[in-house]
Formats: sequence, structure tokens, C-alpha cells
Amino acid sequence: MDQTINEVAIILVNYNRTDDTIECILSLLNNSYANIRIIVVDNNSDEKNKEKFRSWFAGNYSPVINPPKSISAFVKNDFQFPIAFKEINYSFESIGKNSENGFEISKQGIQTIEQKIIYVCNSSNNGFAGANNIGMKLSIELNCKYVWLLNNDTVIESNALKELVGFAEELKQHGENPGMIGSKVLFYDEPELIQSLGGKFNPITSKNIHVGYLEQEKKFETSEPLKIDYPYGAAFFIESDFISEVGLMNEDYFLYYEELDWVTRGARKKIPVRVCLNSKVYHKQGVSTGKKMGKPLSDFTACLHYRNRLKFYRRFYPVYLPVTASLLFFKMVKCFFTNRKPEAKIIFKILTGFSNCNVYESKID
Repeated sequence: MDQTINEVAIILVNYNRTDDTIECILSLLNNSYANIRIIVVDNNSDEKNKEKFRSWFAGNYSPVINPPKSISAFVKNDFQFPIAFKEINYSFESIGKNSENGFEISKQGIQTIEQKIIYVCNSSNNGFAGANNIGMKLSIELNCKYVWLLNNDTVIESNALKELVGFAEELKQHGENPGMIGSKVLFYDEPELIQSLGGKFNPITSKNIHVGYLEQEKKFETSEPLKIDYPYGAAFFIESDFISEVGLMNEDYFLYYEELDWVTRGARKKIPVRVCLNSKVYHKQGVSTGKKMGKPLSDFTACLHYRNRLKFYRRFYPVYLPVTASLLFFKMVKCFFTNRKPEAKIIFKILTGFSNCNVYESKID
């Protein structure tokens, strides 16, 4: 496999979680696949967090990281400083809202950037999809063959990316479309436990199931190909041709359901979804959004989650919209009688047409 040809753009979205992002970058710089471009899209973090990045690149800042011993080798910080990087200022307002089907970028000289790390300072927080779209546009301008959308609160095993590229290339050698490929995502604090191998989605019940959740990692060391409906969003690997065929993420969601929207659009074009079990990623689930499996949602998170569910159904499954609305109604009743009245109130507002989630605290940190 020729690494000089198969350049991979790795996109990290940061919002006031600089230390987590630096820890992720350290694991990327320690990985065994050399031909990478790390594109950090900062979603208008405060100046303190932006300055942390600049100071770290210069060797004047030590991030606060404390990984478990079992994964500490992947984030060793013994590089020569300063680390070369390119900073780009991106004005969302001046360029305008980006269509999910277009990826033009009004930047000059992007293809001449030589640095491995590109730090994009977004002028506004236009959501998870909007930030990833900026990174994907840059990856196309840089002629990267593959794109890896990676959560900034992750650490990768040293061969995780090499396994993904090898998996995709082998599929192509057999005449298959690599499609969307997920990794084996493990808990950062409990690396022997699986967080997700990907998801299964039932459009009738609106239920998402994380395959392998809380199972022992060793159980899936060797396995028959798993059937999943979508890769777990913490680590999302695609060929750049996927963007040309399906388009960018839909930015209307801001956060939540944009990935399921993307996968659904791909599925309707018969693009396959797979998981590479030899690619291991450790995820601090819920750090960046405050949303953890089984935990109560913040008001802002709840508003986005329920609003976007209805938006997704209106777009892709209008026939099931009355069903999912009814399920939300019963969820509202349950929340009301289980001492979760604020969440019940939010669901009621969403069901009666409310959509402006920005009235809640929109700071995700």
C-alpha cells in the first residue's frame, strides 16, 4: 500500500476543549500512518482556548492530560517544538451558508499548504456539521484521497488509521465501494469495554442501538462482518469521492441527526456501511456535548435532540412522522411523572412547533 498516494485528511472540531484536542493530535502524530493532514476546525472558541493552541504549537504550553496507562503510549509528548502549523481564518458570514451538495471554498493557495496541521479559526459556531464541512472542503482542495471525521475527545491506537486505509484499499481491489467505515470505539476510561461498533436504527420505533455496547473488547477481536446501519459518529471514515456523490453534511441540524441524515442519503444511493474491527479508537463519550448514554440531557441538548428527530423524519420518513411524534408524546408524559419536568416542557414545545433551541444555553463545553 503506497502511503504517498493515499493522503488522509483528519478533521477535528474544537469548541473550548483545547486540551482534549491536543491529546487527540498527539495520538495522531504518534500513529503509524504517516501521510496525514490534521485539520482542526475551531468553532469560535474563546481567546483563552485559541491561545492555548498557539502556545502549544510553540512549545510554551503543556496540556492537562492523564490517559489510562493502557493507552498512555499513544499520546506521548516528546516532539520537537515548535510544531509547524498553518492558521486560517474562516468567515462563515462572508462566505455564506454552505449547501450540503456543494463544496466550493473561496480560499487562495490552499493546495500550496505544506504543513501537516492546519488550524482553522471559524468566525462563528455554526455547529458540528458546519465545522466538518469546512474541513471537508479543505480536504478536497488539498486533494486528499480519504477523510476521517474524528471526535476531538478521542485517542487513537497507533495502527488505527493504517488499518482503515488498508481495509478500504482491499475493498477497492475487489471492485467494492468502501462506503462509510467505522472503527471499534472503546471507552477511554475503561479501554477493555466497547462503547460502540456502529449503530442500528429502526425508523418505526425511532430507536438507536449501539452494537457491542458494554461488551468486552476481546469478544470482537475476530468476527464475521457486522451488519450496521451507520458508523458510530466518534470516528467516521470515507473516501473523498463519497462527498462528491452524496454531498456534505446538512447544516440545518446544528448538532445531532446530521450524521444519520448523511448516512441515509448515502444508503439511498446504495453506498455500504461497514466497521473495521482492527481500527481502535478510545472515546471520552459525552465530554464535548454533555450527553452521555443513559444520563439526563441538558436543556439545549434535549431541544436539539427532539427538534432534529422530527426534522429528520419530515425529510426521510414522513409516513412514520405520526408514530415518532406519538412516541415523543409518551416520552413527555414519562418525563413529567419521573421528576424530569424541564425535559417534558421542552418536548411539549417541540411537538407544538417550537424550533429555536438557541433560547437555551447554547454553550457546549
